[in-house]
Amino acid sequence: MAGLIVAAAAAAQIAFLWAAPKGRPPEKPTDFVVYYEPVARSILAGEGITRHGGPAVRYPPGFPAALAGIFWGAGRLGVADAAAVTAVNVAAAALSAALVFLVAQIIFGTRVGVWAALLWATYPLNLWLSREPNSEVFFIPLVLAGAYLWLRAAPRAGRGGALAAGAAWGAAALVRPAGLFLPFAAAAGQLVFPGSRRPARMVAAGITLAAFAAAVAPWVIYAGRATGRFVPLSVGGPPTIINGLSFTATRTTPAWPAVPAGVRALGARVAARTPTPASWRGLAACVADEARREPGAFAALVALKMARSWYGTDDSPYERYLFFIQAAYLALAAAGAVVAFRRYPDRRPAMAGLAVAVAGFYLAAVTGLSIVRYMVPAMAFVLVFAAVPAAAVFRRRERAGRR
Repeated sequence: MAGLIVAAAAAAQIAFLWAAPKGRPPEKPTDFVVYYEPVARSILAGEGITRHGGPAVRYPPGFPAALAGIFWGAGRLGVADAAAVTAVNVAAAALSAALVFLVAQIIFGTRVGVWAALLWATYPLNLWLSREPNSEVFFIPLVLAGAYLWLRAAPRAGRGGALAAGAAWGAAALVRPAGLFLPFAAAAGQLVFPGSRRPARMVAAGITLAAFAAAVAPWVIYAGRATGRFVPLSVGGPPTIINGLSFTATRTTPAWPAVPAGVRALGARVAARTPTPASWRGLAACVADEARREPGAFAALVALKMARSWYGTDDSPYERYLFFIQAAYLALAAAGAVVAFRRYPDRRPAMAGLAVAVAGFYLAAVTGLSIVRYMVPAMAFVLVFAAVPAAAVFRRRERAGRR
């Protein structure tokens, strides 16, 4: 079944790419142009993880290393780099669909698993990611692989699964730091997960954390030596949060809905303070100052970020359409969560694990740059819940047709 899902998801991706507008090539994300691609070229040239002649520690090395491998393979095969990236994106997206199926299957059964994979394979934002060189395409399969391995191992506190899950999430965190919370949440969940004795659960939780630490330690050590300070995977945390606070003053197209004047003024003040808040200490001072100066505007900004995390973009005029698309999926998922909670009481610990993953990604998006692209990994778990009512409706129709 997983193989069929991979093939079907790849076909959906290819069909979308074929049908996409051909007037101009897809725009490359800013972070790809200014960071990921230059670092990948440096790796390919034998200069290591560097940019402009110095250590590149703004983001972890997973995505630049993957790009370097893709560029190398493209050169060997005589294929354009962009075409090679797109091909790998399609393969990664197809793999993620199979993993969504496996995650949903282990909790709710095969029927729901198939529907979850179908929803994910046709989810517009998942399809759109394959058009561009985004790190999320590589990040999502690693997150899902860790989730599947953990869900298999957690009820019996399996050590092998705990080890593999921690390693998968370590690899994910080396692609995007947003995955940093996953092993800690999983370890905490393992301690209360029913089905095994407490000592075994504690050992499994420790193995997950140890495997994650072993995966990220070489990079953390390298980045620490390069900067002379502790670097928790990336030095991009404060700048990303500042961008999220000042987006109302820096984007070129109006946000939807219209941003209140006080929030726009707050964003302009934060933008004017940059680069002063580029450290955690400077960031804390900036946030504290603005919260004291205009508490109403600051609260409105936080509320706006909480909403925009589900539909906002870097600088796009299509946010209102994304809002309604996302609202439809979220409504279906909310209904599915209610049905699943009532129908599958023995699966509630696993469902709680998915909910924690969604909450973690949501918190990261609200804290940083609140755009929907950062929530696409969470939507893989959201659509597992959305598949529950979809599968139930079609099952009723099948039964009615047999009568």
